[in-house]
Amino acid sequence: MLLAQGSDPVLAAHQAQGLAYGLLMRHAAMLAFLDDFWLMAVATLGMIPFMFLMKKVRPHKGPEAA
Repeated sequence: MLLAQGSDPVLAAHQAQGLAYGLLMRHAAMLAFLDDFWLMAVATLGMIPFMFLMKKVRPHKGPEAA
């Protein structure tokens, strides 16, 4: 493909390595995003039991400040 576009063999090899590296970096970024998404989901779900341990705050009954 790169040779058909007019690149010499050495340049085509470097371009092919660059394309492969770009694909590898995109794949690694996507996997990192998925790992972070699952970590945040687990952390959020892990906080739900603490919601039931929190004390309810009732409004103060007394004279209101004007």
